[in-house]
Amino acid sequence: MNLQYHSLQVGQTPTSVWRYLLYGSICVLAWLRAASAVCSLNQLVAENTNLISLPGGLVAGHPLVMRISLLDTFVSLNFMLANKQWVAFMLEIRFSERSVVSNSFLGYWGAENRDTPHFDFTYGQVVTVFCVVNSASYHVYIDKVLFKKFDHRVPPDQVRFTSYSAAPSGGGCQSMAGGRAACGVLCNIRPLCKLVFDTCNTSGQCTCTFCDQLTGIAFSQTGTQTYLDIQLLAQNTQSISLPAGLIIGHPLIMTISLQDVTLNLLFKLSNGYIGFLTAIRFNERTVVSNSFLGQWGPEDRYTPHFNFQIGQVISVFCVVAPAHYELYIDRILFKRFPHRVDPTLITQIVLDVQFSRIVTFER
Repeated sequence: MNLQYHSLQVGQTPTSVWRYLLYGSICVLAWLRAASAVCSLNQLVAENTNLISLPGGLVAGHPLVMRISLLDTFVSLNFMLANKQWVAFMLEIRFSERSVVSNSFLGYWGAENRDTPHFDFTYGQVVTVFCVVNSASYHVYIDKVLFKKFDHRVPPDQVRFTSYSAAPSGGGCQSMAGGRAACGVLCNIRPLCKLVFDTCNTSGQCTCTFCDQLTGIAFSQTGTQTYLDIQLLAQNTQSISLPAGLIIGHPLIMTISLQDVTLNLLFKLSNGYIGFLTAIRFNERTVVSNSFLGQWGPEDRYTPHFNFQIGQVISVFCVVAPAHYELYIDRILFKRFPHRVDPTLITQIVLDVQFSRIVTFER
């Protein structure tokens, strides 16, 4: 079997730091080929990529061996059909819930499998995933421990891709025929370019787009491979200086350790006013947003869930859109907060806490 794949490698453009938007990278080590009366041989298919094409589908008796880096507190592996929207099998490692969840999306989400024999994973760890595809189900082992027996809800030979994905929207965009590598080169020579993504149809024809702004992201949607040009600006701090202010379309990516019962993340002006506050309050089990511009404004107390734990490290992704902030915690949209002051006036990001830290800050 000759397997074709998209080599979507982080770091294809040599002078730019390309990082996958969903904070993960799949390193596929081998496709084990089985044949009667013949020993199986390992075949290296791809490395450091986020999309693997499987034109012949998955084959019963041909297992998959992968090494996956856990670079976020919410890591998702999807076996997708040709339309890149339906998911035959999803495996998610959720640090916030300390669980491993499987499901399928075939026009709607099915019943979840939440069997988790243990949760000893750590942020930054590389795990080995061994997936046995038999005629009735997937058997998934993580570091040699059986985590999932998941019955097929669609024949595995209909699976065409494995991927992390999300659907972005951008500003100042240009599109062209071809893969993301070509657009990556063009983006690399544009000082303000932040976003590169591509979309491919079922015939394998692709269109790539590069943009000066990221104005929105939908983590719940599949079908688009998305990359950002970002830089690591700070580590293990409680305060970040932004002398030029926030820039529309330039997202903020943080990992934050939760070491206090109340965590206040402040976007501050030079006069001490707060343009945007997000408070994680364990005593109220809620996440609150507000602003202080001489007086406190109305609170936004929308909290889709509160599964946080003291000692946890969360991922915070903040889109600075033209009219509002979109704040995601572990890929879940928590806040869509309208600008009450021009974001370019925000000159500092502060954690108003005693022990918690911004572990990493990228923009």
